[in-house]
Amino acid sequence: MKLICALAVSMLALAACGGGGKHAAIRSAATGTTAASTVASATTSVPNTSSSTPAPGGKTTPGVRPGAAPANASGQSSGSSAASGPKPATPVSPGHYVYDTSGTSQVANGPPRPMPSHTSLAVDAPHGPQQHTVRDLRDQDGSGTVTDQVLEYDGDGVHLVSLQLQTTFAGISRTYRFVPSDKPMVVQTGAGPGYKTSFTLQGDGVTVATAVQVTGVVQVATGGGSVQALEVVLDSTLSGALQGTQHAVNDIATDRSLTVKEQVASDATSQGVRVQVHYSATVKSLQPS
Repeated sequence: MKLICALAVSMLALAACGGGGKHAAIRSAATGTTAASTVASATTSVPNTSSSTPAPGGKTTPGVRPGAAPANASGQSSGSSAASGPKPATPVSPGHYVYDTSGTSQVANGPPRPMPSHTSLAVDAPHGPQQHTVRDLRDQDGSGTVTDQVLEYDGDGVHLVSLQLQTTFAGISRTYRFVPSDKPMVVQTGAGPGYKTSFTLQGDGVTVATAVQVTGVVQVATGGGSVQALEVVLDSTLSGALQGTQHAVNDIATDRSLTVKEQVASDATSQGVRVQVHYSATVKSLQPS
């Protein structure tokens, strides 16, 4: 989906008041019985609540797709076929999506500034297994955040290739770029309720520690009708040159890897300047233009 993206969504407001970003390191850890998204912009097409446990570090056995039946000596699957297992996530349908958006941003002691009533997600056609998306939260004056992201959709899950955030608040623009060297898995095939994971971003003297939890399956009303979604909650704590917290709830459609609703509350301070952002966004239509 867009950060997809909970990682991208999780960093939108936090990036607003930090120092200019360079490259950053990403560390992650996963525990639980099913897989979840650390970037809430992608998920599996069918949530899995089975009790199978992934290998340490969330990795799977080479050559074996999660959910597939073990192969016998002849190379044939034993028991049920692999087709009955969890289905890997697939790229988002390319095109332009519009979100009904409400909320405010506030810098220091200035008055709350309303979020634009409509924000957008641009999704490029996949290039091989990779897909590029741009989430635009700017208002008509250019204030806000643009999130540029590339995800890679593989059989074992979805991997983060790159993430770039461009922010403009109070007339100050900054760019933050995260390019992991190992393409970390952000969604493992078989994601479902009950899973918990965590990840850490580091860069420019700032550490962002995020705890992720898939809390359940919900129905989300959109302009195109009701859709089933995984609800992913992210709680982030910032330390170092940028200090603060953020709480984000992302609802990700289980049948199309699209984040259909975002709810974000952020409060962060850098160099004595406090930035608060609170917004909710729901996709107007499940069909792109």
